[in-house]
Amino acid sequence: MQSVAAGTIYISVFTLISKLLGLVRNILTASLFGTSWRLDAVFIAMKPSGLAISLFAGALSSALVPVYVDKRLHDEEKAKELAWNIVFWTAVIYALVSVVFLIFPLQTVKLFAPGFSKEVLEYAARKLKYVSILMIIMAVQTVLGSLMRSARKFFQYGFSMIFYNIVAIPVLLMTADNFGEAAYILSTITGQFVVTVIMVFLFYKYFKISRPSLSLVSSVMKHSSFLIVSGAIWTINPIVDNAFASMLPSGRISSLNYALLLLGQFQAFVSIFVQNSYTELAEHTSEKKTDLTRERMRKTAESSLKVILPLVLWLIAMPDFFIGVLFERGHFTFQSTELVSGAIIGYSFLAVISPISASINQFLIATNRLKIILYISVLSVFFNAFFDWILMKPLAHVGIALSSSLVGLIAVSLRYTYTRKVLGEFMPWRILLGRTVTGTILALVVWKLQGFDKIAIGSALFTAFFLWSARDEIGTVLKKSLKKIRRR
Repeated sequence: MQSVAAGTIYISVFTLISKLLGLVRNILTASLFGTSWRLDAVFIAMKPSGLAISLFAGALSSALVPVYVDKRLHDEEKAKELAWNIVFWTAVIYALVSVVFLIFPLQTVKLFAPGFSKEVLEYAARKLKYVSILMIIMAVQTVLGSLMRSARKFFQYGFSMIFYNIVAIPVLLMTADNFGEAAYILSTITGQFVVTVIMVFLFYKYFKISRPSLSLVSSVMKHSSFLIVSGAIWTINPIVDNAFASMLPSGRISSLNYALLLLGQFQAFVSIFVQNSYTELAEHTSEKKTDLTRERMRKTAESSLKVILPLVLWLIAMPDFFIGVLFERGHFTFQSTELVSGAIIGYSFLAVISPISASINQFLIATNRLKIILYISVLSVFFNAFFDWILMKPLAHVGIALSSSLVGLIAVSLRYTYTRKVLGEFMPWRILLGRTVTGTILALVVWKLQGFDKIAIGSALFTAFFLWSARDEIGTVLKKSLKKIRRR
């Protein structure tokens, strides 16, 4: 059985490959389409399916981990039956939801972007019909990914994910001239379909195909009900964000998406560790091992902060450099670079706290403390609408990004306060404060530099800062990798 450490190495290698390819795909997208109104419409068309996936499939996959892990530890055959039924019913549910999108595309798009003109709304509505197919594929893939990690099939999971961009990039290149911005949707659908097929093939022997049974998945459904409700409430936030952004000049929605895509490159490896540690966390909570649970939480928080803080502060200090080098060509202009730079700064706090927030959420889900997640979701809606309203006028789309960060900071603070009372202290405050102060000083120094000095000195300082901050994590990965190479 693959350990969390080994799994992290496997998925890290595959993610490095996948993210480099993903970066190539984003560069191509920026060069081909820039920050056009059609790309705004495409991103909006993809929002409803993304939210529908996180609403049910995301909640289901999170709730599935502790239930599936418990069955896997005690009754492997039942675990196989559960896995099959979860995938089957997920596909059925999302097939039904896709029909709603096919029948009411214009009304759905209006909900997400009321500020769009009639032409943009109709364009986005036409694209939403195609995106409804992607929703079914991604929902099944989300649940399959959770099952693979829960079964400690980290290598198989990581291996399957690299095929997304291997397929999506050539499809994007071959279809961009004929389909325009819609080629982005086509490439996404094709790439994700191939990944899902490979996942099914690699995980097939862990299914026990039987007559579909709702009673078999009822425990997971019940466990996920609070998550689904809280997720439904939380989805109001991005709907409100997009509604405000649709009232701004064209290019603002795509700028926010480019910023999230770039930050996602920096967050990738931290997300791997958080996802993989969930399996171990679920095992400890299932066995009532409080000390090991707290230690797992502490290690996840510590490693996440050591890696993500230097990277995000580096990006904040030199956003124009990263965006200019990566994206500024073709239809992606200097003005586009400025728009994305502002959005990155606004989202930066959210990027830092997301791993901690996810880890705390995993503990609350694994221990069935779901009401607190629901209550915080309700509060977040009011805070998000308030901050959007206050910040958008003076800061435009940057205010919307900053609003998301502030809401995330409030939410994680509340979750931490509650979890600390239940579990005891698990946050590495000394490391958090030390890295934040050091990184902020470096960012201010680099911010004052100009031209080549900023690029050369800034990159050197933050490279050194990252290598020092994450030295233990880098050393562990290298040692584990060398051991595995020698064994072969």
